[in-house]
Amino acid sequence: MRKKQGFTQDMMADLLHMDVSCYCRRESGQIKILPKQWLKIAETLGVPIEEIYQSDDELASVLDRKYSMSNERIVGQYSLPDEVLGMYHKHIEVLEMELGRLKELLKLAAQ
Repeated sequence: MRKKQGFTQDMMADLLHMDVSCYCRRESGQIKILPKQWLKIAETLGVPIEEIYQSDDELASVLDRKYSMSNERIVGQYSLPDEVLGMYHKHIEVLEMELGRLKELLKLAAQ
């Protein structure tokens, strides 16, 4: 995306207040990019952060196995099998239930 937009690594390094070698290591994945840096990069490139950001969890979920097109969904720019997407939905439901339980405990503790 950086190249497509006409930005050099030097320009991005300046934007993020680091030397170009530090930026290069981040761009190549050797060093993690901090969330505030992702936001600045997305803002500079004029794209939604989801278009350029890729967490370690998302990398693990990206299809590198063979699934038929009927058995996967396109999520953002990644292709995920329905089973993986369903697993995430179930995990979110469990987390939402736990959040509700913890909120109730906080209410009781405040009384």
